[in-house]
Amino acid sequence: LGTIAVSVFFVTSGFLVSGSLLSKRNATEFFLSRALRIYPGLWVAVLLSVTAIGLAYTDLSARSFFARPETWRYVTTNMLMLGFETYRLPGAFTHLPYADTVNGSLWSLPFEIRLYMLLGFSWIVLIGITKTPVLWLKWFCIGIAVAAVTLDICFLWLQVFHPDAYREPRMVGLAAAFFSGAALRVLQHRIPVSQAIFTTLVVALSLSAATSGFLILYKLTFAYVVLYVALVPRGRILHFNQLGDYSYGIYIYAFPVQQAIVYSLPGITPIQLIAMSFPLTLALAIASWHLIEKKALRFRPKARLAATVTPKTLSHK
Repeated sequence: LGTIAVSVFFVTSGFLVSGSLLSKRNATEFFLSRALRIYPGLWVAVLLSVTAIGLAYTDLSARSFFARPETWRYVTTNMLMLGFETYRLPGAFTHLPYADTVNGSLWSLPFEIRLYMLLGFSWIVLIGITKTPVLWLKWFCIGIAVAAVTLDICFLWLQVFHPDAYREPRMVGLAAAFFSGAALRVLQHRIPVSQAIFTTLVVALSLSAATSGFLILYKLTFAYVVLYVALVPRGRILHFNQLGDYSYGIYIYAFPVQQAIVYSLPGITPIQLIAMSFPLTLALAIASWHLIEKKALRFRPKARLAATVTPKTLSHK
């Protein structure tokens, strides 16, 4: 389920972020928008992880805690996220099942930023070498999606026969999900949003769940299934989004909240942990959105072209 959740995030991100670039058609505006969405909320979460979580649950004294270079390495690396991250704070959570880990969720963020950079820099190159950069950006997204999904499936196939000899680089699967979403966005006028296609894919995935072919079918169809679920439902199910976008706050706060609870209540069951951690995490996410993230997004450049996507713009059938 954790792997599927990450795939959902990267498919959705690829779909939305590529649409943002096609809307802005300006690399500076694109990178600024991405930075404003990621960094302000992240910086506050990192500082709270050190001062409110790490310091409260470390085995060290406050003086020793702040004197250790690992503490400041945690702050600087996780505030930049330019290629690596660290989960550890000295003396914190040393005896838990996820030992020495304060915020393990942050592992995927550097990969996300690299994919943003790849997409943005590809636009810079294309506007310098071609008179039709939008067309070539579309082909770039499609080409990377095909290559990444193919490579991803090849690694899966190798792991079936040689499970100890091959280990798939994380970037391959994440790039496959991200650019699958991006490819569906740039092909939005040619891809039908079809209930028949969606139902067929879900049935096929369900029937293959216990077979060796499931992962291959999953890699080929997952992006379409995710975006269908995202675009088609209407009515009350969408009311939650009127309150605010709390998804990022949940992502950056869930892990440290869960670690603190596990530390405080040894032997807690998974269900109990979910029941206790979710309201606390949601409260932090709500505060993060209204006090930090939403205010930071006011500095985003306005899109030059309409970027709204509905099922009808995707050749709805």
